[in-house]
Amino acid sequence: MVARRAPYEQYLGLLNQHHLALSPFPFGNASSIIDCLVLNQPIVGLVEGEPHARSDYTVLGAFGLDEFLVANTLENYVAGAVRYLNNPDLLAELKAMVASKNILDVQFKDDTTRPDEIRRAIAWAWQNREELCREAGRTFRSESRW
Repeated sequence: MVARRAPYEQYLGLLNQHHLALSPFPFGNASSIIDCLVLNQPIVGLVEGEPHARSDYTVLGAFGLDEFLVANTLENYVAGAVRYLNNPDLLAELKAMVASKNILDVQFKDDTTRPDEIRRAIAWAWQNREELCREAGRTFRSESRW
């Protein structure tokens, strides 16, 4: 399924209709990976050598999911996706594993190992998303913001 551009909430609804997501490569998909994980939706990624091709690995690895969801070759990427889709029990186990990570709890807990400034910046960006989307090309700095 290829969907047209949609408001965020509608996008999440479309994303939540799928059994498994596939991350594009070689560019990575860090934002959509977080969206998938919040929805307990597994997403298969491919790690490559360039920095922009490592975001899938970085995000999924932060939650201990890289061993199950990140391929190191195109052949493994395809084989992994096909394996999960052809085995509903294995896919259900994978979804349960993703759900067990409690992604939102980890992102916003006070005792997270993530630096407090990053956590506050994410919260500020979410609360000010309309302003951020409206101002194309504008630079936002942390001073007096979060």
